[in-house]
Amino acid sequence: MNLAVGLMEGVESVRVELLGTFTDAAGKGYPPGKYHLESEITLIPSAPEASFAIEDVVIGIGFHWERKERQVFPSSPNGTRYR
Repeated sequence: MNLAVGLMEGVESVRVELLGTFTDAAGKGYPPGKYHLESEITLIPSAPEASFAIEDVVIGIGFHWERKERQVFPSSPNGTRYR
């Protein structure tokens, strides 16, 4: 199963925090930490408990309670694609 994450539209980059170790499709390792992603990347968790957080996700668009918040997502065993 693949999980494609497309939470933000109209932005050139996204700030993400990896809460666990991930590898990309080429086998390059990404240790836990904060990253600024500017292009599509597939990240595969090294452990099932790994998760990731996306900063400044706008929720409630067009409503009086619209705001930005940090959202945390569990990873998929087959990789998470950031676009």
